[in-house]
Amino acid sequence: MRTLETPRLRLAPVASDDFDALYAVYSEPEVSRFLTTQPRSREEFGRVFEQMIELSSTLGMWTIVHKADDRPIGRCGFYPYSGPPAAAPELAYLLSQAYWSKGLATEAAECCLDFAFRVQGWPEVVAMVRPENLLSVRVLTKIGMQRLRRITVRGIPADLYQMSSGPCRTTC
Repeated sequence: MRTLETPRLRLAPVASDDFDALYAVYSEPEVSRFLTTQPRSREEFGRVFEQMIELSSTLGMWTIVHKADDRPIGRCGFYPYSGPPAAAPELAYLLSQAYWSKGLATEAAECCLDFAFRVQGWPEVVAMVRPENLLSVRVLTKIGMQRLRRITVRGIPADLYQMSSGPCRTTC
């Protein structure tokens, strides 16, 4: 999988060197409270991380690096989603709280959507968000995803969003 670039970010395929930086982001209390999968130890995170590495060479999963300080600040990419409306890649992202409300999640998500539709040629992408995660709901709305319905994931309510292929606002 290739590295993607935006004006402020470099999205590099998740690699073993990213473990500590991504574990630190997953461990931030404000980040973890919105996750449906909440690893509570380095060992539990190791299983999540191995899946990210695998996805980095298949669907696409990238470590988000902030160009200004050359720091890994999160991850963005795709998980397989098999629920209705159809089997589609699920866009998923997270950022360190220090980088929230700066448009960076939107920038990364748009770049990944461009990759999904323009490079991969996927007809649609879905995303899940916990309804109380208002910042993430705003990101999904800004990038043009539409709310389909409420679902339950591991006993946790989430809203399912969807976007069909079409012109993206940016390219990377």
